[in-house]
Amino acid sequence: MKKLSMKNNDFKKIIKAIIGYFIMSIGINALYKSNFGSDPISLFYDGVHSVLNISYGNAANIVNIIGLIIIFLLAKKYFHIGTVLNAILLGVFINISSIIFVNLNPNLFIRILLLIFGILLLAFGNGLVINTNLGFPWVDGIVKVISEKTNREYAHIRIIFDAAFTISGFLLGGVFNFGTILAVITLGPIIQFASSFWSKVLPQNKLS
Repeated sequence: MKKLSMKNNDFKKIIKAIIGYFIMSIGINALYKSNFGSDPISLFYDGVHSVLNISYGNAANIVNIIGLIIIFLLAKKYFHIGTVLNAILLGVFINISSIIFVNLNPNLFIRILLLIFGILLLAFGNGLVINTNLGFPWVDGIVKVISEKTNREYAHIRIIFDAAFTISGFLLGGVFNFGTILAVITLGPIIQFASSFWSKVLPQNKLS
């Protein structure tokens, strides 16, 4: 009976992670539609999307699958079900949720609202995923491995990764604007708040 309970609990966590990734995908599309720039990894998706002339979601799929392969080869201890869900689902959900914005031609006011709500949705979706405790996205796994091997703080390595994604995405044709800077500054604290919020709302999955 205990085993069954564990399986049911894991299933619930997976469902919550799926919901979290869908919320994140809406946030990513809102940021993209605002045309004020996206968070670093989404800016890189945008660059790949521009160069390969494929959908934003398919670009995310390509980047995330490559990242998944890298973490599987180099950092198996950070390869978990959550890592796989992140790599497979996010791009698919970006394609699906883009339908919400397809006929939207926003004026400046609506673009600002899209920027704000995009950051909030991305952060709260991310916080819900973190709350499930199913494992890191591939980027965080790779950053953690480099941090361990170089004896450098995680935050410092993450800044380097974010800078690399931002510069690469911009050079590939992605939109860099003040929204990117705002996302870099605000996402961390809002995700932390969102994770704490979900931990209170869903205490059974609180991170230890």
